[in-house]
Amino acid sequence: MLKKISNNLFYLFIFLLPWQTILIWREVFISKEKWQSETIGIYFTDIILISWVVLILSKKLRKVISNFPAYQTGRQFPISNQIQNLSSRNIRDLKSKTLADLQTKIPKLKFPISNQIQITNYLVPIIGFILWSFFSILWSPDKTLAFYFSLKLLLGAGLFFALQEIKINWRKFIVVFLLATVLQSALAIGQFTFQRSFSNKWLGMSNYESWQGGISVLENEGGRWLRAYGSFPHPNILGGYLALAFIVG
Repeated sequence: MLKKISNNLFYLFIFLLPWQTILIWREVFISKEKWQSETIGIYFTDIILISWVVLILSKKLRKVISNFPAYQTGRQFPISNQIQNLSSRNIRDLKSKTLADLQTKIPKLKFPISNQIQITNYLVPIIGFILWSFFSILWSPDKTLAFYFSLKLLLGAGLFFALQEIKINWRKFIVVFLLATVLQSALAIGQFTFQRSFSNKWLGMSNYESWQGGISVLENEGGRWLRAYGSFPHPNILGGYLALAFIVG
């Protein structure tokens, strides 16, 4: 059941990723202009991603704990089982051997926990970077903003580790991704055709019109032409998204 829920959350995240629905907690304005870099809020896709990462990593943690010898009730510690396999005759034979031979005779002790947690080359640098990010909050001039982006880094690291714990159905992944792309393409065509975009707070959409200042447009002798945004904050992001979909498709 949990596996089905986690899979559905993952593909829902992929489908909704282009949408900018956000609950804003803090906005900063300079000369009546919004400073986007200082904005603090939580996206709807963040909630989905957090739920998915927690499900995956908690499942991994439960698996690790259940395989830890101290938590295996009614079972002997693996080391004792392996030591008992050494008979007295084997021990007498081992006494006459060199240390090198001894190492080859003694059975290798296996800990189930070691199969569950592996220290990889990238684990320590990632954890160190995350810890340093939180530590740097101490001297940050805007501690709230620093804490917010440190949490973003932590979520990114959680996504990285969670992706290693699942087996992605690439066929389903591509289908979901392309469906999201079709929706973005239809929205972009409509924006360019009508030279405007509608505003909707639930979809994270802003109103764009070609005559507005600060809007991405194409200018020629015929006037100003609004570039399509889709549901993204900038047309270049939409272009990169569609280019990736073209390659994948």
